[in-house]
Amino acid sequence: MKQGKLTEAIDFCQRAIELQPFSPSAYTTLGEILEAQGDPTAARDAFVQALEISPQFFLAHAYLGQLYSEYWWLDEAVFHYRKALDLKPDWAELHYNLGNVVHKQGNLLGAIDCYRNAIALKPDYVLAFYNLAVVLDENNQLEAAIDNYRQVIVW
Repeated sequence: MKQGKLTEAIDFCQRAIELQPFSPSAYTTLGEILEAQGDPTAARDAFVQALEISPQFFLAHAYLGQLYSEYWWLDEAVFHYRKALDLKPDWAELHYNLGNVVHKQGNLLGAIDCYRNAIALKPDYVLAFYNLAVVLDENNQLEAAIDNYRQVIVW
């Protein structure tokens, strides 16, 4: 989005918050826009505000996981991805994203589990097959890695 459109979107969200100050959706949307604008601190604050209103609002947890992952606050990212998965266990992308974070932490077995969960939920998830193959290779499970690389090629 262009800067002018982002500013307009922020204004719109702030008006929505004035009308519905207890809307976790409005704060989460504001956080997404602020992140796109390049203001991760304000984005984090908006996501946290959404969770203060509704601690079970899984989207705010998911976006905090993403934000913390981008800035290598990996423990915080894992916490929020796990909270989001507790609330929405059938979201394949959350399993995939959590796999990426635990892989960054060096937890190969955890990453393998996450990628397999993502694939179980979304059998055509090519990126999950690829990342699973990479982690299996790093974990010296070469046959399984080759099988997953083949899946990537098939897609």
